[in-house]
Amino acid sequence: MLFLKQLATLLVFAMAPAVNAQNATTAITPIMVIGAMPQCAQVCLVAGIETASCSMTDISAFADCVCLNVGLQSDFNKCVQDSCASMTDWGTALGIEGVLCEAYPKEDRTSVPLIAAIVGIAIVVPCVAARLASRLRYTGRLWPDDWVMIFTAIVFLGLAAILIVSARLGLGVHFWNMKIENAIPLMQIFFASQVMYIVVTFAGKLAILLLFLRIFDTGSKKTFARVIKVCIVLQCLDSLTYLCLIVTECIPISAVWDKSITSPKCLDLHAISVAGAISSMTTDVILMVLPIPVLWTLQVSRAKRIGLVFLFAVASLGIVASAVRFSYLVKLNGDTDETWNNVDVTIWSLVEILCTIVCGSIPAMKPLLTRAVPTVNLSISWQRNSKGSSNQYAKASQPSTGTSQSSHSHSRSYDQKSDIWLESLPSTNIQGPWKTPIRSHTGPRHAESQDRLYKGYEI
Repeated sequence: MLFLKQLATLLVFAMAPAVNAQNATTAITPIMVIGAMPQCAQVCLVAGIETASCSMTDISAFADCVCLNVGLQSDFNKCVQDSCASMTDWGTALGIEGVLCEAYPKEDRTSVPLIAAIVGIAIVVPCVAARLASRLRYTGRLWPDDWVMIFTAIVFLGLAAILIVSARLGLGVHFWNMKIENAIPLMQIFFASQVMYIVVTFAGKLAILLLFLRIFDTGSKKTFARVIKVCIVLQCLDSLTYLCLIVTECIPISAVWDKSITSPKCLDLHAISVAGAISSMTTDVILMVLPIPVLWTLQVSRAKRIGLVFLFAVASLGIVASAVRFSYLVKLNGDTDETWNNVDVTIWSLVEILCTIVCGSIPAMKPLLTRAVPTVNLSISWQRNSKGSSNQYAKASQPSTGTSQSSHSHSRSYDQKSDIWLESLPSTNIQGPWKTPIRSHTGPRHAESQDRLYKGYEI
C-alpha cells in the first residue's frame, strides 16, 4: 500500500535509524509507529489502541482500527494537545497519524462555511444597496443609522471573507486531519473573527436603535426616545466590555493561537463566550419588543398586520439563531477539535448578523418596494388632534363618480427626518373608522403635531 511506503519514510526520519526506507516498508509494525511518536504522544496512542483492542501485529489491521475510529482519533488529539507543550511534537504526532490514515475517508464539511459566506454576501449587498437607494431617492441624503448600517455591512463582508479563507485553511475538517502548518494561522483568524463578530453585532443593533430614535424622538414619544437612548448607552457598555475581555483573554495575546508559549495568563474564554451569547440574546429580545408598546396602539389593516408580522418574524429568527448559537457554544467547553465544532457556531453567528441587517433595513427599503411593487403597502397612518394628546385614525375615501377631483385630492410627501409619509388631505370632512367627522386644519398650530397632522410610518 502507498501509505505504508509514506509511513515507512516518515518513520525513518522520525526514528533516524541507519536503515533503507525500502527495507523499512516490509518490516514496519504497529510498535514502530508508536515508537516514532514523541514521548508525550506515545501514552496517548497506547491508551487509545488498548481501549479499541487494536491489532499490534498486523499494520493493516492496526491502521483500520485507528483510522476508522473517529472517537479514538478525537481522544488521541485531545490527549496530544494536553500532554505535548511543543508545536513540533504536535506536528510529529499528528503527521504520523495523518500518513497512517491518508488512504482512509475523512469527514469534511468545508463547503458549509463557504456556502454560508457566499449566501450571506448575496443577501447583505442587495439589502443594504436597496436601503441606500431608497434613502437617496426619497430623502436625498443618508442619516446616521444609514452610515452605521454601511459600516455594519463592510465589517460583515470582511467576516465573510475570513470565513472563506478559514475554510481553505481547514475549517470544516477535524483538527487531526488538517495540515499542522495551518494551525496557528487558523487560530489567529478565529481570534480576529471573534473581534469582528462583536463589532458587527454592536453596529447592527446600534443602527436599529438610531432608526427608532429618529422616528420616535418627537412629540409625545419623547419618553420612549429617552428609553432608546438608555438602551444605546447600555449596548455600548456591553459591547465594549465584551470586546475588552476578548482582546485581553491571554497575556501575551499570542498565547491565544500559539500553544507552545509557556505559563501564559489567560481568562476562561468559554465562560466569556457564553456570557457574551446570553447578553446578545437579551439585546435581541429587547430590540424586538421595544417598539411593540407604540405599534400596539395603532389601528392597521390586515395587509399592514401581515407586514408587521413579517418584520417581527425576521427579528424573532435572529433570536432563534442566537439561541442555537448559544447551545453550540455551551458544548465547546474544553473542546480541542475546534476546526470541526466551530463550524456550527460560525454559521449561526452569521445567521444572527444577517437577521439584524435585514430587519434593520426593511423599514428603510419600504418606499422603494412600494414603488417597485405597488401591492406592497405596509405604511401605517394616524391623525392627531390639535392638542396632540390623542390619536384618531383617518382613512381618506376614494373620490366617487361625478365628484370633483379637486375636492378629494390626496397627495403624499416624504418626511425626511422621521422616515414617514406626510399625507396632505383635503380640507373637507373625512369619515374616520367610527364614522366620526374629522376636519383637517389649515391654520397655524401650537401643538406638538403642528407639521405632523397626518403621517404614515414606514413599517
